[in-house]
Amino acid sequence: MYHYIIRRLAFGALTVIGVSIVVFFVLRVLPGDPLVAIFGPEGYTKLSEAERAGYMAQLGLSDPLIVQYLHWIGDIARGSLGHSFFRAESVAEMILRRGPLTAEIALLSDDLTKLPHLLSLSRRAMRAIMQNLIFSLSVLAIAVGLAIPGILLPVTGALLHELSSIPVIANSARLIGIKERAE
Repeated sequence: MYHYIIRRLAFGALTVIGVSIVVFFVLRVLPGDPLVAIFGPEGYTKLSEAERAGYMAQLGLSDPLIVQYLHWIGDIARGSLGHSFFRAESVAEMILRRGPLTAEIALLSDDLTKLPHLLSLSRRAMRAIMQNLIFSLSVLAIAVGLAIPGILLPVTGALLHELSSIPVIANSARLIGIKERAE
């Protein structure tokens, strides 16, 4: 049991590290210059090369990528989520101020009364998928079984299999008409 828990925690940690690396590098690969986002195209053109280099060094963007990644991970671990250039305030403060209201809206808007209907619909969908799979594989087995000894031409067997999609689609379409029961 302990080995299972340790293995799951290790895989979870590796997943978090992998996702953080992907997110970091995707953010770095996206087109656009951060200074253009901060100053706008006109403001950026007014900056001298020395000013641009100074701002890039101040933001830590002139460091090697591995150093930037380690700083980024450290900031996240400390809860330092950066500074919003558009709102001129800390991102962590914005989340603390607006987070509770956002969470309350999200929780209040969640309609759990539809959960029984959704569970019933998912069971019916799984049943329809199994029926469709059994029907399709049966038609395929019959077509191949008749095509091997030459009773049925392979082209006719393939056509028969393709035509078997019509009942499969009709069986699946039954799910569209399922309505939620009135309470």
